[in-house]
Amino acid sequence: MKDLAQFTGKYSVSKTLRFALRPQGKTGDFIKTKNVLRQDKDRADQYRKAKRIIDLYHKDFIETALQGVKFSINDLNKLEENRRTEDREALGESQNKLRKHIVGQVKNTQGYENLFKKELITQDLPAWLKKNPTAKSEDLPDIDPKYYPDIIAEFAKWTTYFNGFHENRKNIYSNEAKATSIVFRIVHENLPRFLDNRARWHQLENEFEGIFQSFEHQISDLVEAVGLEEVADLEEESADLKNAAHAKLKKAFEIESFNHYLNQSGIDRFNLILGGRSDEDGRKLQPGSVALFACCLEPHKTT
Repeated sequence: MKDLAQFTGKYSVSKTLRFALRPQGKTGDFIKTKNVLRQDKDRADQYRKAKRIIDLYHKDFIETALQGVKFSINDLNKLEENRRTEDREALGESQNKLRKHIVGQVKNTQGYENLFKKELITQDLPAWLKKNPTAKSEDLPDIDPKYYPDIIAEFAKWTTYFNGFHENRKNIYSNEAKATSIVFRIVHENLPRFLDNRARWHQLENEFEGIFQSFEHQISDLVEAVGLEEVADLEEESADLKNAAHAKLKKAFEIESFNHYLNQSGIDRFNLILGGRSDEDGRKLQPGSVALFACCLEPHKTT
């Protein structure tokens, strides 16, 4: 028989080694008697629910924080001009300035200091749920909000569970042009849409002069529905326009009015201006001046 050595060691062989941790002795007994594995599974399920509740808190915090953000008319005009002239470098500087302004205001909002700390779980979130007992997460359709506090309370001594989650949520508050940040949605998406809508509004308004008067009743109804009295400060308007509903609607497209469309409620209000609303009978109520060229106006993105 020939020597088989010439057939060995010629090719590499891959082998998979599998290891398992098997509890021995009293360790195994402890896991069984204390039902440790079941507790870990239940906590993992509750963790997924808790994250959705925390997201609900983030949405409310952002809504409140953005109410305190105001851009100067000069900064908005400058950005609009840079965009019109296609000066990309200057436009980038303007966008960067607005992003940093937003984040600076948000970080000065009460509650931000604990947003990524254990105190969010042990203090701020329980207090918020107590104050907002009917707050409902769309991601938890089968869970009654009255059980939210119990879900969060389970993690009072397990706050490190959320370290990775907190790191991920920090991206929302970044001042960089990241698609996941609130500043990107405001400065890079909704502001350009507003400026485009504003330009189209003024262009078409001139082409259809007098259409406001034809739909005065519908415009008045919409102004009341959207709360445009808060948006439009008409003290400097001429006497014959001061109380006119269409003047308030027109004011909604002035560049300084963008400050009212930063948070979700403001976005909803502006989109209502564009799309109108339905009355109790399901009939569409929309000012004719907007309805005439609504297809030319683009709604803002929601959060």
